[in-house]
Amino acid sequence: MKANYRVDKTHGVMKDKMVMTREDIGKYLQEEWDTKVDEVYKSVKVDVSNQILAVFFTALHKDFGFGKKRLLKVKDSVESYFALMQTGIFNKPFSPIDCLNYLKEEFNIDLDKEDLIK
Repeated sequence: MKANYRVDKTHGVMKDKMVMTREDIGKYLQEEWDTKVDEVYKSVKVDVSNQILAVFFTALHKDFGFGKKRLLKVKDSVESYFALMQTGIFNKPFSPIDCLNYLKEEFNIDLDKEDLIK
């Protein structure tokens, strides 16, 4: 199967007639698929994170009296931890697993075994 025109991401359909092989078409479609999958995963990640934080913040406010100022401090702190996960601490990796282990060791709270969403 051959296409009569080549599609370029920055220029759109190329005016010159070019022949694309089946392999070229397959590679192009795979690249487009990968791009869309990455976009969807990123969008889902943001949506789920916001929903979890919304429930968490609502519980902090309603059950523990956190106001806007304290909730924003919590948000800033959480964002700081995620920033550390991108850079690491003193050239050592830092991940959510470290947070899970900390909670387990410090408070005997094992979120891996907790069934939070029933």
